[in-house]
Amino acid sequence: MLIALPIVYLSILALFLLIFSWLISQQLKTIFLLESQFQYFLDKSENEQLGIEDGFAFSKVCIAKKHFIRAIIESQLVLQKNSLLNLPENAVIIAKLYNMLGFIYYEADQKKLAKNFYERAIDVDSNYIVALNNLAKIYEDTKNFLKAEAIYDKVLNIDKSNQIANTQKKSTKKIINL
Repeated sequence: MLIALPIVYLSILALFLLIFSWLISQQLKTIFLLESQFQYFLDKSENEQLGIEDGFAFSKVCIAKKHFIRAIIESQLVLQKNSLLNLPENAVIIAKLYNMLGFIYYEADQKKLAKNFYERAIDVDSNYIVALNNLAKIYEDTKNFLKAEAIYDKVLNIDKSNQIANTQKKSTKKIINL
């Protein structure tokens, strides 16, 4: 019995270390993948101007790496390509770019700029639920609960099962009814 106890402890420790090393290797894999994507887009942007899809992907990588200024610059460069913006197949990416810029400015506590970009995203795609929810959140933050509720209603008209809109609308209604 005395010999079995250390073997159990060592087995548990080995299992724990195995799981821990697997988690660390997954994190390292993610970091290396992100770094290689960043370097790929950086090299590509130095040699040629990025297209809409590549610019959007590069902006997402920049946000993941917390390079917010670079993400803003790359997003703005893509948005300046006015001739490409008019194509209907690019509307989804353009709306996502505007929403991404809104997110960056929201995180930087620049709510007025964030609101502007969320509204632009909605102008491009009026049924873009993420941007609608983000805009409603801005209205909540600025204590404009009636507008927030109206936007949550619009989201729920598009997607009745949207959990964010359902939850936030209930809390917004409680505040309005106080």
